[in-house]
Amino acid sequence: MTSLRPGIKNEAWDLMEFLVGRKPIGSKWVFKKKTNTEGKVEKYKARLVAKGFSQVSRIDFGDIFSPVPKVISIKLLFSVAVAFDFEVEQMDVKKTFFHGDLKEEIYMKQPEGFAVKGKKELVCKLKKSLYGLKQSPRMCYQKFDIFIRGLSFTRSKVNHCVYFKLIGDHVICLVLYVDDMLLVGNDKEIIQDLKTQLSSKFDMKDRGAANYIFGMEIKRDREKRKLWLN
Repeated sequence: MTSLRPGIKNEAWDLMEFLVGRKPIGSKWVFKKKTNTEGKVEKYKARLVAKGFSQVSRIDFGDIFSPVPKVISIKLLFSVAVAFDFEVEQMDVKKTFFHGDLKEEIYMKQPEGFAVKGKKELVCKLKKSLYGLKQSPRMCYQKFDIFIRGLSFTRSKVNHCVYFKLIGDHVICLVLYVDDMLLVGNDKEIIQDLKTQLSSKFDMKDRGAANYIFGMEIKRDREKRKLWLN
């Protein structure tokens, strides 16, 4: 490991000399096994996480609140989908927090195993919101919120992670939960168009018909108009 590939590929930071009076935060690698609904390992993941606990309020971060969808809203959409035989699709946002742009000046020590040879004394000036930073969820949500409302979606007044759009006799709803998206609507082509638009802005993965999302396993019998959550 001789280069800072995670930062270079995603333009997450620039290397620069250490500034006197600024304390760089640390980072660590988190390793995880991603399993499917049957408990089998699908992939092994390694994620660089900033040590956000060492950030200083009003210097390294400001507001940090980020909304999450209410379970009752998700269940309501599932009920509507079953009653009217709507499509229920899902997508994942890859490298979610890399999509957020930082406003504050934050410096981080070079990641373990990726320090540039001959430049180990340099630090990373962060440009993107990494996992672990206190403001990362909020910055990512704000960027998505601006984009989706730019597509003429209306944000729910009671649940800011739920968006909907009416197109003639067609309706499409979107629920955002950090890096998971649930798409519910009565026209498959409109859902596909939205997927294309999302993929043009963010690094997305189309997971097709929803079967496991928000920590819930989904089983559906469209012919009998039934849906089960586990």
